[in-house]
Amino acid sequence: DAMALARTHYSDWFGPYPWLDLRLNEFPDLQTNATAFPTNISMSESAGFLTRPPANADQATADLAFVVTAHEVAHMWWGHLVAAAEGPGTGVLIEGMADYATLLLIDEAFGEAARIAFAERLEARFLRGRRAATAVPLMETREGRDEVAIYNQGAWALWMLHTHLGRDAMFDGLSAFVAERRDSRDAPALQDLLVALRPYAADSTAYDEVTSAWFESTTLPSFAWDEVEITESLLGGYALSATLANTGDGRATVEVAATSGERFGDDYVEARQTVTLAPGASQRLTWTLRTLPERLVVDPDARLLMRDRGEATVDV
Repeated sequence: DAMALARTHYSDWFGPYPWLDLRLNEFPDLQTNATAFPTNISMSESAGFLTRPPANADQATADLAFVVTAHEVAHMWWGHLVAAAEGPGTGVLIEGMADYATLLLIDEAFGEAARIAFAERLEARFLRGRRAATAVPLMETREGRDEVAIYNQGAWALWMLHTHLGRDAMFDGLSAFVAERRDSRDAPALQDLLVALRPYAADSTAYDEVTSAWFESTTLPSFAWDEVEITESLLGGYALSATLANTGDGRATVEVAATSGERFGDDYVEARQTVTLAPGASQRLTWTLRTLPERLVVDPDARLLMRDRGEATVDV
């Protein structure tokens, strides 16, 4: 099911799948991995075949078998149709792009909740493996040394570029890039992809700021709430105010929400604002609400890579 879904949607997003066959083969779990060859994926038993579905069958989510399969099918485009050059940053064109494609496919197959959960897994994996003292920009990453950034940060950077350009513009740019670079002797670098996508941006200056921040820098925003106050309004409802500070080292524009109820539940209510904060800056935010809010959430849709996501949600 994952292969069929991936083949269909990746063909729509990145260009037609050019071969007749697409196979997935099992091998004994002497080594746990999966590898994509043109038209053929080899997967060890514990990377998919011996995994179990989620414990909560009612919760739509992507299990290991789906994730690994979606990732490896993406290599038919990113790795085989487009063979990246050797050198710094080029691993993002292969592994980062495969995890970005997986993120999109999870959204298509299971919905926004599953996509958010997978994005947060990638973020947590990146932060666990990241060492600030030795971190390098994605443009300078090298395979064999910076895998945690290439896979996880790379997928996030491409996802943030996706949200900046918009779905249609991103897919138009990626499919044109695949068509141009397919089977080319001029193997592309990561810079070539960013140059190719730039004409699809509505604002080239804003596009340059995004690519500079997430591909040419190691900064990461982080957020903290303070001075949360809530009062009942004389006219009914509630007045909520709180101070949000960017305690990280990267300038960021982010959505924040005052919420009540469980996200994606029938009783969920939210009110959102968008705020831009430089490192060390803070801003007082206010809401006028009809229902009593339960929490304040930074980046409720997982659209911004950040540190300390857990601390960016507070109970009111």
